[in-house]
Amino acid sequence: MGNFKVHGIFQTGILVSDVEECLRLFRDGLGLNVVFDARNQIQSAKELCHGVENQTMNVLMLRGDDGVDLEIHQYVNPPAHPCKPLEHTDIGSSHFMLRVTGIEEVVKKVEELGYEMMTPVIASKTLPDFKFAYFRGPDGMMVELQEGSYMRKKD
Repeated sequence: MGNFKVHGIFQTGILVSDVEECLRLFRDGLGLNVVFDARNQIQSAKELCHGVENQTMNVLMLRGDDGVDLEIHQYVNPPAHPCKPLEHTDIGSSHFMLRVTGIEEVVKKVEELGYEMMTPVIASKTLPDFKFAYFRGPDGMMVELQEGSYMRKKD
């Protein structure tokens, strides 16, 4: 296959309209740690923003105990263009999965924070101890919660 190797996912990036709302959900509500917080930073990559030479952004990097980063971007100037959230069956739609313990309690916390579940907690019929549920986060992003051992080495 050549002299290269893809080792895995380093981070997932999400574009949002309000980084403070993301902090309320992911840091304050669900307990992810902020490892990077840069506000009103100049992003000098005009290719990313339709020819704008120096756009201003807010960027957060959040991390759970297992180490994969969730990167949150907010365009300040020029502001990002709002759009309707994609449905799960739309080509190009995406979601990210948060590994959790106590999935029913996590769902309760998500709902207390005012977010609507897309599914109830579903127990897999083929994977022992595997449960999942989806909800819509800020700006309609799809977030999956996952509890179980199929993706993790047994402790």
